[in-house]
Amino acid sequence: MTPDKIAKPGNEDSHQIAIGAWAANHVGKWPELAWLFHVPNGGARNAREGAKFKTMLVRPGVSDLHLNVARRGYHGLVIELKHDALGLDETQRDKMVSDVQKNYLTFVNDQGYYGCVAYGWEMAVATIEWYLNGDK
Repeated sequence: MTPDKIAKPGNEDSHQIAIGAWAANHVGKWPELAWLFHVPNGGARNAREGAKFKTMLVRPGVSDLHLNVARRGYHGLVIELKHDALGLDETQRDKMVSDVQKNYLTFVNDQGYYGCVAYGWEMAVATIEWYLNGDK
């Protein structure tokens, strides 16, 4: 199944899975994609699970995708993924990103990573390709 078809439901999970499918198909070109990973911070949890995850150091706001590969003068790539936001203006898109997510992106950027928000799997993939095509 193609990433386009996988992302068709339009929710964030489907876009995340589409990125995984794309990465699996392109690891031959960029072996570093084998180390691209998703941080499963989102989702509804009951109080017991939430308490357990907190003790396991799950942190709110941590971005969805991490690629710990140095390129373009950065230590790695961090992407906060949001579902495709076609038709939304910049203010509406900005409201999709919580303050704690913005704070995390500011933190990683201050630490020498390239951190950004991607709206949809295609924007995330374009960012990953741009990043991996840069100098080591």
